[in-house]
Amino acid sequence: MQSFLEKVRLRSARLEDISEIQRIDISAGALFDSTGLIDEGDQGQSPIPETALRAGISNDLLTLACTDEQIIGFVLCRKTSPDLYLEQVSVRPEFGRRGVGARLVQRAIEQADALRLRGVVLSTFRDVPWNGPFYAALGFSEILNDQMKPWMRDLETLQAHSMDVSLRCFMRRPGQWDRNWLRIPAGVKPQTEQTRIAETGIS
Repeated sequence: MQSFLEKVRLRSARLEDISEIQRIDISAGALFDSTGLIDEGDQGQSPIPETALRAGISNDLLTLACTDEQIIGFVLCRKTSPDLYLEQVSVRPEFGRRGVGARLVQRAIEQADALRLRGVVLSTFRDVPWNGPFYAALGFSEILNDQMKPWMRDLETLQAHSMDVSLRCFMRRPGQWDRNWLRIPAGVKPQTEQTRIAETGIS
């Protein structure tokens, strides 16, 4: 007999999926209602903007987890070279704690490798069980404050309007291409510096 997770398939999102993705985002976000960690304002929670979802679809960086009956989760990423930024991973609460979220995060890791990016970065609450500890179990580690990039600080400034950013952190998981001159994936030929810079944009 198949396990539940074996019945879940991943596929790229399409434009006609946007409304359903936003509904899933809202339902998953409701898990924070009792924590008091996010101030949604008088209007309540807003879903991921359609523009961000359209960009994810255009770049093939928005992946859905589906059963035969429905979409049950998604992961949205974008490139922030040299890494892939995991913007959001959400699973319908009724399908939570069954491995779907971990599978979607693994999809992001695979996409980073396919794009020859160095790893996956995300922003999350440090101590909420389904946030920081969940990602730590998948190989992510916290980025120290003095190692944060300018775009991370810009994002933190935006988050500060609705959250206590002292309770949040950026985390990173290195991927196959997270290498320096002494660490090259097995079977990959060493590159000249010119080729490395051309492929990764890193000098």
